[in-house]
Amino acid sequence: MKKIIVFSVIIVVVLGYFIIDRINSKANQNKKGATEKSITVQTSLLSKDRIEGLLTYTGTVEGIHEAAIISQTAGLVEKLTMKVGSKCSQNQVLAVVNNAQQSATVEQAKAQVLAAENNFEKAERDLKRVERLHSENVSTKDNVELNQLNVKAANAQLKGAQAALKVAEKQLSDTYIKAPFSGVISDKFIDIGATVAPGMRLAQLIDNSKFKIKIHVSENDAVKLTDGKKVEITIDALPGKNFSGTVNSVGMSSETGLRTYPVEIYLEGKAINELKSGMFARCRIISESKADVDIIPESALITNNDGTTTVFVFNNGKALLRKITIGVKSDGKVEVVSGLNPTDKVITLGKERLTNGIAIKEK
Repeated sequence: MKKIIVFSVIIVVVLGYFIIDRINSKANQNKKGATEKSITVQTSLLSKDRIEGLLTYTGTVEGIHEAAIISQTAGLVEKLTMKVGSKCSQNQVLAVVNNAQQSATVEQAKAQVLAAENNFEKAERDLKRVERLHSENVSTKDNVELNQLNVKAANAQLKGAQAALKVAEKQLSDTYIKAPFSGVISDKFIDIGATVAPGMRLAQLIDNSKFKIKIHVSENDAVKLTDGKKVEITIDALPGKNFSGTVNSVGMSSETGLRTYPVEIYLEGKAINELKSGMFARCRIISESKADVDIIPESALITNNDGTTTVFVFNNGKALLRKITIGVKSDGKVEVVSGLNPTDKVITLGKERLTNGIAIKEK
């Protein structure tokens, strides 16, 4: 009986090993078949071509000068000569605030100046008379010094009166609200009869004789831009029309917390007459241009976490990973500085499924 049991156990063990071996053998065959199945990819040859470094940014169209018209006085608006869309010249009166009190103050200040001038002239005449008497030994030196002090006091009084007149005239002038430069009224916020106060915004003025665009570029792009560099511009509100411009200035310091630099672009040409402040603009700037350089499609690039760039190269039916150094990027193309041979084919489609050395075939 014991022999039968032992024999049965041996048979079960042998059968178990046989079944496990068959399962492992089948799994290895499946794995080998999967490995031997090539992945289909699309490739592109390294080529020689010209490439231009293109920077694209968006910004907003602005008048060459824009300013808010601010009240410098308080009072009731009695006259208004501006309306939205109206043109005005520099120093043109746009509104008048009631100025009866300021006018009276000016007249009073003028009278005080006149009185101070008379006092000063009298003090000077008295001093000359006393100095002449002193030279004839008729008047004392103390009397001369006293009259000299009177001249100084009268002169100080005159200067004070003249300063008060300037203040009064400035206050009167502030009641005549004027345009700081020639332009167009883009918006107004008051009407006749409104009460204004110092610092109150009355209107918005735009100098539309020329337009500019402000963009904000990264620190890497800021070093590529210089004054005078040409800019191609399109305006979303004016489809099919192209505008040109030049870089007028590049900021010397980054904007707080953004690490971007302000760039000002001046628009050129007669077509700018169609522009309006506030329009959305797209700017294309050629930062650099290179001829006869090695080029591959940008779709071939693999950017790694450590900042390096690699590509897969097609080599005798296998994908080989290659580290490369790149230069200028533009319109889906990229310059290869080093890492590839003239006959290399880089994989542009299907690279996401690849590993180094895996079998592949071209589409």
